[in-house]
Amino acid sequence: ACDDGWVRVDERLPELDTAVLMFIRQSDYPHEAVVIGELGTDGWAMGELFDTAVALVPRGAVTHWRELPEGPRS
Repeated sequence: ACDDGWVRVDERLPELDTAVLMFIRQSDYPHEAVVIGELGTDGWAMGELFDTAVALVPRGAVTHWRELPEGPRS
């Protein structure tokens, strides 16, 4: 893992069906993005809402991932 908490996907993958932050970088897309998503049996999915993937992310587009931070305490 990187010192900043991000994990390279070629080093380790998250548990299946566990929500994480995904860092997406595609060569044919003009910018980078950090989104909440998860790794499933069909690949990376983003925008999980009520157990339905809003969009599948192309393989290779997710370069890093990290665990979600804890929610507010109050």
